[in-house]
Amino acid sequence: MHPFVIYPTLSILEDWCHKTYKTPSSLLQALNVSTLQWEELTAFGCVSLDTDGDTLQSLLDALNTLRIQDFVTARLHHITRQYPLIHPLTIKLWPMDPGDEFGRDKLQGVSAFTTYQGEISLVIYPQSCSLPIVESTIAHEYHHHWRIHALTLSEAHETLLERMILEGLADHFAEHVLSKPAPVPWTRLLTLQDAENLWPLYRQHLFVQGKDASQWLFGSPELHLPLWTGYALGYQIIESYRQKHPLIPWQRLTTQCATAFLELANSFGDRGWSSPLVGLGPQIMQGRLNARIIRGL
Repeated sequence: MHPFVIYPTLSILEDWCHKTYKTPSSLLQALNVSTLQWEELTAFGCVSLDTDGDTLQSLLDALNTLRIQDFVTARLHHITRQYPLIHPLTIKLWPMDPGDEFGRDKLQGVSAFTTYQGEISLVIYPQSCSLPIVESTIAHEYHHHWRIHALTLSEAHETLLERMILEGLADHFAEHVLSKPAPVPWTRLLTLQDAENLWPLYRQHLFVQGKDASQWLFGSPELHLPLWTGYALGYQIIESYRQKHPLIPWQRLTTQCATAFLELANSFGDRGWSSPLVGLGPQIMQGRLNARIIRGL
């Protein structure tokens, strides 16, 4: 079994806070992070390089009080005992910017992404997150890592279909690991009837890529799609598939190609497209959405 490593980001940030002379460049150097990588982290809600030392120290103290690193380590050990790693994994923990309202409120204090190179970043706001949210996010992102490397997926060629299936599987895997519903809003956003009504429209765009796919995955005011519509539809596709195939183990579900899950989705009734979908959720903040064109929350 391959190992996982918790990179000491929090310790490095703590040491940097105690330095008499500190600059943004010295912090990036200590973390072995480029300016571009830090910009990506801040798009996910991480504290900025100009965050004052007292604020940063307060966030680190709160994360230490939660014993967040020990918690993440324990949960990963629990998951990997049942579903061993097939590729080395590095976990990085980061404090969330207190001013990130999207992360604090919409994401309940936990933002995350998984790279195609074997790294998971968890951005956590200790004052508003709960350990069940952290636990669910760990399982969700772990499944991304598993599927990406089991199928040697390519980020450059990822389609809307693959992204919806990737997210739907990850949410169901988190529920399987936690033995309870995932505490995320998009799993409750659509009913099966909603999914059937949406499917004729989504079916036309399943193989678009890049930013064209992201508006369908995350939602778009211009398309009258509420926040997380694609996530919710992916969840419903996997829900329907698992109801029909309840005995298929997670090892097989994880390694099935995305098109295999279309068996049931393509049977959704062609009931047309009702626009807009009223009451399914909040309108997205388009600027933040564009900054979060990513590999999964």
